[in-house]
Amino acid sequence: YDDKDAEELTLVALECGYRNFFASVLARNQRGFARAIKRSGVPREELFICGSVLSNQAQGFDAARKLSARGCRENLEAFASATDYVDMIMLDYPGPDDDSIRGQWAALEEMAAQQTTRSLAVSNFSPK
Repeated sequence: YDDKDAEELTLVALECGYRNFFASVLARNQRGFARAIKRSGVPREELFICGSVLSNQAQGFDAARKLSARGCRENLEAFASATDYVDMIMLDYPGPDDDSIRGQWAALEEMAAQQTTRSLAVSNFSPK
C-alpha cells in the first residue's frame, strides 16, 4: 500500500492502541506512516519505531557500508516529519559475503554512535 493508505491505517492502529511499528523500506510508505504519527498527537516516547535498511546487493566492506549508510539516512529522512530517531534499525538481508556483512553492520553502528537509533537488529539471516 502507498503513503496515503499507510497514513490512514497507521492512524487507525494508533487509535486502537498500537504503539510498536515496523515501517519497511521495501513497502516505500514510511512518509505516510510518519505523517500519521505526527497527526495523531501520540507522544513520541510512547512509540517504538523500527526502520529497515536493504543493502544486500553491495559487494565488499566499503560498498556495503556506503549503501547501508545511505539506507540509514533515507530512513531518517522519511521519518523526519515525526521523529529524529528510530528505536531500532534493522538490517534486512545479509550481504553476499562476510566482508560485505561487516560493512553493512559498520553503517548501523555509526547510526547508533550518532544516537539516531537506540538499537540494531538483523532480519532474514540464516544461522550461518
